[in-house]
Amino acid sequence: MQPGATAGDHADSTFVIHLDDLRAAPDEEDEPHAPALTPEARALAATWSEPQRERGDGVETWTWQGGGETWELRLTGTLFLSDDDRTVLGSNRPSELRLVRAGPHGETLLRAAGPGDQQVQFAGTVEGRPADADETRRLLAELLPPIVAHTGLAADHRIEVAAAEHGVREALEQVAALTSSTALLDGYETLLRELDEPSPADVGRVLRHAAIHLTDDYAMHELLLEVADLSLDQRGLVSQILEAAATMEDDELLCDVLSSLLDRSDEASDATVARVLRLATTCAGSDAPMATVLQDAAFFGLGSKAARLAWIDALATIGTDGPLDSAIEAVLGGGESPPEVCLAAVLATRRIATESLRSQALSAATLEDLADAQVAGAYVDAVSGLQDASVRAGLLVSLLRQSRNAPDFTSRWLALAHGLPPDESLASVLRAVPDERLADPDVATPYRTLAGSLASEDERARLLARLPATPAR
Repeated sequence: MQPGATAGDHADSTFVIHLDDLRAAPDEEDEPHAPALTPEARALAATWSEPQRERGDGVETWTWQGGGETWELRLTGTLFLSDDDRTVLGSNRPSELRLVRAGPHGETLLRAAGPGDQQVQFAGTVEGRPADADETRRLLAELLPPIVAHTGLAADHRIEVAAAEHGVREALEQVAALTSSTALLDGYETLLRELDEPSPADVGRVLRHAAIHLTDDYAMHELLLEVADLSLDQRGLVSQILEAAATMEDDELLCDVLSSLLDRSDEASDATVARVLRLATTCAGSDAPMATVLQDAAFFGLGSKAARLAWIDALATIGTDGPLDSAIEAVLGGGESPPEVCLAAVLATRRIATESLRSQALSAATLEDLADAQVAGAYVDAVSGLQDASVRAGLLVSLLRQSRNAPDFTSRWLALAHGLPPDESLASVLRAVPDERLADPDVATPYRTLAGSLASEDERARLLARLPATPAR
C-alpha cells in the first residue's frame, strides 16, 4: 500500500484515499492542515442529515439528505485526492468516484473514473442534460470539499499521519475539520486506534475535544463506550469522561454510559460512584434510566458518606412506581446496605402509589436490613400504611415466613395484623406463624386474640388448637 492510504492496517478494505497532491512535493517540515471550507460550502453542509455508510463488494457508499435533495457518494477501487479535496487525481489501479444528487429539478450525476494507466476521465449529467469534462470537473471542485468533510472520506489518513508525525493536537485539528457527527466519531476512533495504548492524558485531550465538537448524543454514547474499558478510577480521566457525558441530552443514552462506566471499571472508587450519581441527578430527568444507574451504583456498596448521600439524593428524584421499586429493591434484600440507605429506601416506598408494587418493594427487605431500630420503625409504619387488606395480609405472610429465627419480629408482624377483616386475610396471616413461635408468650397472646376474632368458627377452632396447652396451675 502506498503512503497516504486510509485503509491502514485493515486488510479487508479496498478503499484508498491519498491526500497529498501527487504533482507537488510537500514540505515534510510543515504541519498538516485540514482544508478550510468556504462559507457557501459550510452553509450547504449545514442542511445535510447524518450520512449513512455501507461497504460491500469492493464498493463504499455514503447516502444522506438535505434541502429536499438526496445525495449518494459511491467509491470503487483506489482513489487519490488533492490537498484541498477539490481535484480527483490519477490512480495506479482502476477506480471510480460517482456522485449522485437527486432533487425536484432532476438528477445530477458526476463521475470521475481512473482506468489505472491513464488520466482521470470526467463525465456526467446536470439535471438530466449532458455535462462535459470541464463542467463535471468544476462541479466536483465545488462539491467535494463539503462532501469529504461531511462523510469523512479522506479523514483516516490525515488523522493517522498527523498523529504519527506531529502528535495528538494536530490530529485533533484534522478531526475538528469534519462536519458530521458520524465522521467525527470515526475520526476520534481512528485517533484512539492510531495511538494504540493511549495515555490517560491523550484520552483526556480527546474527550475534552469531543465535549466541544461532538454534539450528537448517539455518537458521544458510542465514543464513551469505546473508552469504557479504561479504568474509571484513573484520577486523570474521571473528570474528562464525566464532562463529556454531561453534554448529552438524551437521558437514556447518558445513563447507559454512566452505568456502563461503572460496570466496566475496575472496582470504581466511592468518590467516583458519588460523582456518577451527582451527574445523573443533575442531568437526567427520566426515572427509568436513573433507576438503572442507582441499581449499578448500589452494587458497589456505597461505602463512603458522599456516595450514600448522592444515592439518597438521586432516589429522591424518582417519582414513577416501577423505576422507584427497582431502585429500592437494589438496596433492600442484600443485607449489606448501610442503615441510612435502607432507611431512605423504606421511606421512599410511601411514594409508590400502587399498593401491590409498594408491597413488593417492602417484601424485598431482609431481617438484616431491619436490624437498625430506626429502619425497623419506618418499615413498620410503611406496612401499616397499606390500606388494601389482601395486599397487607400477603406481605405479612411473607414476613412471618422470614422470621423463623426472630421471635421479636413475629410479634411485630402480628401487631400489624390488627385491623384486617376477620376472614381469610387474617386467617392466612395466622397460619403463617411458625409453630415453634407459639410457645413464646409475646407471640401466643396476640395470636390468641386475633384467632378469637375470626368470623368462621371452624377456622377459629383450628387456629386456636395450634397453641400449646397451658400448664395446669
